[in-house]
Amino acid sequence: MTQPDSAPDSSRARTRARIGVLLLTLITVTGLCGAWWWPESTEWHYLLVTQAIPLCYVALAWWVAHRRPEEGDDA
Repeated sequence: MTQPDSAPDSSRARTRARIGVLLLTLITVTGLCGAWWWPESTEWHYLLVTQAIPLCYVALAWWVAHRRPEEGDDA
């Protein structure tokens, strides 16, 4: 027997995963395009590629994987 609330949670998780992958792809392509179009701006390249983009990756990975605790889930 399945729980009636499991389908919306599964759908919400799939939607979050799709949005997360789309945003990760967008961030990566934007960083690569910026490095390609402005190769002389090494300080911006350093700040974006080595500092900002990895922080965005971590934040998006946490957002996609974050799950609210449910009742009876405190094992």
